[in-house]
Amino acid sequence: MASPLQQFEIKPLARLEVGGMDVSFTNSSLFMMIVIMAVTLVVVVLTIRSVNVCIVLFGLLFHLLIRHLAMLLDIKGSIRLGAIPWPGA
Repeated sequence: MASPLQQFEIKPLARLEVGGMDVSFTNSSLFMMIVIMAVTLVVVVLTIRSVNVCIVLFGLLFHLLIRHLAMLLDIKGSIRLGAIPWPGA
């Protein structure tokens, strides 16, 4: 019987070695590339229709990153997120 963890094994798809270091392209990096391309495609398709959608997407990304950074640095109350202008506000 196969182990349930066997599905998470990282298997090299293309073996590469640069300067004595193994920089192989693996199944994990393949799925990361697929996700990045899918997200990029969605953002491009949504922003072609309207500039406002682009502004909102970048605003949401900015807020997400600022909140994450504040959480990592344990900053409470010193970051004013209300100062960022929103379209139509």
